[in-house]
Amino acid sequence: QNNGTACHHGGPVGFNQFTWDVVESSPSSATLRFTSPDMDQGFPGRLTTTVEYSLLPVGNSAAALSVRFTAETDKTTVVNLTNHAYWNLAGVSSSSGDKCPLPEKMLDHMVSIAADTFVPTDDINIPLGEFRDVEGTPFDFRELTRIGQRIEEDDEQLKIAAGYDHNYALRELPTRNSCGGTRALGISCTEGGQWVRDRPADAVAKDIISGRTLEVYTEEPCVHFYTGNYLGNEPPGKGGMPIARRAGFCFETQHFTDSPNQAGFPSVKLEPGQTWKTETIFWMPDPNRVDSWKGKSWCGCM
Repeated sequence: QNNGTACHHGGPVGFNQFTWDVVESSPSSATLRFTSPDMDQGFPGRLTTTVEYSLLPVGNSAAALSVRFTAETDKTTVVNLTNHAYWNLAGVSSSSGDKCPLPEKMLDHMVSIAADTFVPTDDINIPLGEFRDVEGTPFDFRELTRIGQRIEEDDEQLKIAAGYDHNYALRELPTRNSCGGTRALGISCTEGGQWVRDRPADAVAKDIISGRTLEVYTEEPCVHFYTGNYLGNEPPGKGGMPIARRAGFCFETQHFTDSPNQAGFPSVKLEPGQTWKTETIFWMPDPNRVDSWKGKSWCGCM
């Protein structure tokens, strides 16, 4: 417990606060490993986790970042890992003399999330165990919508989290028979050596002025959308400048929060002998090229 009666970010000293070992690297990838001892942060089992970051080879200014997690344990335990990167596609404005991303720029991003329901929480951000329809609520991002358009509406859930800080249940896709990821990734490598998008993205963010776009494809059942409501006290960011509240947003692909205590959520249990694995790809198409996901490719297989 490190957030009242709740366990937040894996405990008082989460995995993000440790130095991981680099076990393999190349010009386009790095694989890191961390071993958590039995009962670390109160969790049973010696858990060995790896994460591989790979820049998929692309041309014409397009880019794709693959994030692959694996985990193995020697005792029955629970696992739910994610990448908590903050995004602000608007960057900084040299013309105005800004030195760090501004909240208003983040709030001007257009976002869509392929989810018809979200998970409401109690007053300490623990899921209530239900899926609530986004229809008619400020949580409806089924079409591209400005982040700041409804973030200050008089809505109980927005007040609890001081903005968006919620799980979105991604639409059902074919289930994969593996421990960890539960859905088809949505990006595949053809026999001809081309990476192609097989379906629409699970989440999209777009900066209208620059045209920069981020597409997210994941094997996870949900994406946690967070609008940096509690930023402001962290270490300085780029250029040594402080990061303001709501200066960045997160698309955290994961299993649902509080899954071990919610029978209606997909299991996060990991048994000895199993390998927990999941992949998410952050796809950034060329902003100068008109493109749709269907039948298009941007990169060759590694």
